[in-house]
Amino acid sequence: MLIVTGVSLLVNALFKSIGAGVGNLVAEGDKQRIKSVFWELTSLRVWFASIVCFGVYKLSHSFITLWVGSNFILEQYAFIILIFITFIDLTRTNDTFLYAYGLFQDIWAPVVEAVLNLGLSILLGYFYGLTGILSGVLISFLLIVCSWKPFFLYKCGFKENIKEYVIRYLKYLLLIAISCLFVSIVCDNIFPVLPCTYRQWVMYAIGIIILYSVSSFILFICFDKASRLYAMRFKLLLIQKYKR
Repeated sequence: MLIVTGVSLLVNALFKSIGAGVGNLVAEGDKQRIKSVFWELTSLRVWFASIVCFGVYKLSHSFITLWVGSNFILEQYAFIILIFITFIDLTRTNDTFLYAYGLFQDIWAPVVEAVLNLGLSILLGYFYGLTGILSGVLISFLLIVCSWKPFFLYKCGFKENIKEYVIRYLKYLLLIAISCLFVSIVCDNIFPVLPCTYRQWVMYAIGIIILYSVSSFILFICFDKASRLYAMRFKLLLIQKYKR
């Protein structure tokens, strides 16, 4: 859990710096450009978060087994819920744009999220232990972060129907699911036996991360315009840096 939390904080700090210029972008008032950047950041965060979460899912148990033994492996249901929580936390692009638009009318949202988080965690934790506690956090995230925040942004910020957001986000989830399934099948055939040494684990981890990153990136580039735009943006930045 400490590893997941650390990775989450690091990635959020990285994307916070990337999205620092969103306020100036919104101030310009070019709605088409604002939405283009919104989807570029969203697709980038979703892709990057999927790499982190897939890596944690495939590598955590084997690393913990090598490090302290299999007795310290987190319960599977709790582990999966923790990964979903991490994914949602790493893909909170809506908050950045809500702040940029100055949309602070939903001051009740953080309060409701905290109350749901605490209340459900206590209630479900009483019956289901750690799995219940994490389920309370996940439910509060699903209701506020995944449902209310994008609805509020589209209604009061973009002033459009949220249908576009739902469709595009479901497409991202489908692309991630295809990538996960493909890489899992390939890796189960390439690495039928889990690593028994740290050296083997490092090679195993590098292989899985590279394979997933490349395969998912290809899918995102092929089926998502926003992904192609940010890929082109990074390409131009690299070309300019190389020319200097």
